[in-house]
Amino acid sequence: MTSDLVYRMRTCAAALLAGHSSDLLRQDAADVLVEASNLLDEPEDLGEPMEILEAVGVPSTSVQGAHWGGSDLPTKMFDFGAHNPRPCPSCGAIDVRKVKIEHNHLMLICPRCAHHWRYAP
Repeated sequence: MTSDLVYRMRTCAAALLAGHSSDLLRQDAADVLVEASNLLDEPEDLGEPMEILEAVGVPSTSVQGAHWGGSDLPTKMFDFGAHNPRPCPSCGAIDVRKVKIEHNHLMLICPRCAHHWRYAP
């Protein structure tokens, strides 16, 4: 669509929404709708078809740098140790805590009782 037609459509729509209803405005809005429907009814030229690209084979030499694949990934599981959360000193909850920094110290905040205490690893 041409930009002139788009601007005319927007102007007519804005005038109709603003409540300016006159015979000239209604006639122009009808003309714009007919012109837009005629443009939408015509198919656009899609241009020349693209050429089909040939598949590129994987090089047989090894590539320097990082390489990810299925066979070279580690298969041994790593044990992170037991995870024993320390309970809240006030209510004993072990829920996920909020953490914030106060005076260069990590402070833990209990989500149940809102108790604050200093993190000690």
